[in-house]
Amino acid sequence: MHVDLVYRRDVTVLLLCCFYRYIYVETARITDATALPLLYAAKKYLLTGLLQEYRRASMKALTYSVDTVCAALEQSIWLDEDELKEKSLQFVREDTRRVFNTEAFLHLSHNALEDVVSLDTVSETSERELFEACVKWARYQLRKLGNEKSFRRRNQKCTW
Repeated sequence: MHVDLVYRRDVTVLLLCCFYRYIYVETARITDATALPLLYAAKKYLLTGLLQEYRRASMKALTYSVDTVCAALEQSIWLDEDELKEKSLQFVREDTRRVFNTEAFLHLSHNALEDVVSLDTVSETSERELFEACVKWARYQLRKLGNEKSFRRRNQKCTW
């Protein structure tokens, strides 16, 4: 039996053990490290019990940090998990400045960034800080694509 559980290339033995454990004995040890990959597996293989267990655990024990919230937001969008998305956005809303200063913020997709920018209120963050974070994000995305030099040439007269 081949299980296509690849959500990332570095699927760990722990994740596979958790997945198989749920399939055979219907219990899962959901931790911060296994939560998102197990959510993916639950949705992909239509394991409604595992999905319910994930949702219970996410409301109780799963912890967010400025380092993990961006990944959780990305996954919630990709997996169409509204509860997880709202919880992630609430964390960003409450600790915006610190989230903006993480490496993970730069890796957000355009859709996730749009959700963050669309928040009604962000804690102790000015519009200027929001704008600067978006520029930093855009520069990173352009650098990743190899286009940062053209961005600098076009905007060299602009002072921000």
